[in-house]
Amino acid sequence: MRRQQVLLLVCVCLFGSCVYSQLSHDFRPTHPKYPPRLTVKALRNGTYIVDSTNRPAHLQAGHYTFPVDSLAKGEAPRYFKIEYSGQSWVRLNNDSLVDAIVELQCHRVDIGIDDILIPVLNVGGQPSPLKSYRFPFENAEVFNVAQKGAGISITFTVYPDEGEPVGPTTTVTYQFRFQGDHLEQIRSGRSSAP
Repeated sequence: MRRQQVLLLVCVCLFGSCVYSQLSHDFRPTHPKYPPRLTVKALRNGTYIVDSTNRPAHLQAGHYTFPVDSLAKGEAPRYFKIEYSGQSWVRLNNDSLVDAIVELQCHRVDIGIDDILIPVLNVGGQPSPLKSYRFPFENAEVFNVAQKGAGISITFTVYPDEGEPVGPTTTVTYQFRFQGDHLEQIRSGRSSAP
């Protein structure tokens, strides 16, 4: 009887050791580490330069308001409020990481809104914003961003200007390529009615 108990105990220990070894082996990564990804949270809390003053705007939860004290010192910025509008995932450079193009709405001091696109490189999972591109139209929004090889096609929906008779909206598509630190327009827009 004692011999059977010892044998059973040895079997349980060996079986448990084998199961633990197999489980720990199954959960070890057997492939290379996943590449670091940009997150929407990181983009919504990024620091962007949106005008020629080179003043950084650090968004918090997608919003930024220029400090009032800068207005009091006579340093009137072009924009007083910036809001995050969205992002499109693209591959800008040849490092195999997924980058982004961020769309920001910049509320001007002179009562207007500029929509701006900013290419953002993925540097080890951290956003690295580059030079901004201002929309070529007033009253427009990004309708679609598509990547075709090394080129990027951006389609804008353009609405009639305020104060004008209501007219049809149009879509305009521009072709870009990523050139070092900015988006370079390589083909003019093609207009079409939606």
